[in-house]
Amino acid sequence: MTNINMKIATRLAALALAMHASGVMAQAWNNGGPAGVAANQGGSAMSDTRQAQDFTFATASNISAIAFWSLESSVADYAGSITFQILNNSSGAPGATVVSSGSAIPTRTAAGTVLGFNQFKNDFAVSILNVPAGTYWLALHNGPLSATAFTDFYWSWADPNATNIPTNRGREFSLAPLGVSWTTNDQEHAFNIMASVVPEPGTWAFALAGLAGLAARRRAVA
Repeated sequence: MTNINMKIATRLAALALAMHASGVMAQAWNNGGPAGVAANQGGSAMSDTRQAQDFTFATASNISAIAFWSLESSVADYAGSITFQILNNSSGAPGATVVSSGSAIPTRTAAGTVLGFNQFKNDFAVSILNVPAGTYWLALHNGPLSATAFTDFYWSWADPNATNIPTNRGREFSLAPLGVSWTTNDQEHAFNIMASVVPEPGTWAFALAGLAGLAARRRAVA
């Protein structure tokens, strides 16, 4: 391979890898941390209801982690796990389609006290792949869905910010007594979603072409 071709192959590889890296970089939906002292502090009950809040992806994404803040009267109010669901959007409310669901045991970090309640940040890893661009709802419940006894465990309300200026407020679904539909709780809730953009097929092809160029360059040098 000539020096000119080697330079072209190297530049092609570098450009392709840069494009690939930009396609999988981390992104976040930040609905905000818990409301500050001057804001509307409080939370929505998570023990006898499912609570849900909307989020939007501009491109197809892989979700890798979820974090939310909770308010609790005592350690006993936490059921030991969190049920999570990603639901589709149906006319501005949580839909019936479950994109993904599971049970998580989050890492819990103390985050002060609010109105006499203990506040925690709850972080857990997930692997939810190829979620198409669009609006979805994150639904959370304290413990398994079969656990419907009321305890003082709440999803913290969020500070107003650029991502939670409401087109849709939070929704809740009563588990005890059995609810029949999602109703508004008129709040925004504190949570973050970490995700990575799913690369377009053309980006993968270009990245592979660049890697092939690098391999050819190495063979020529050897």
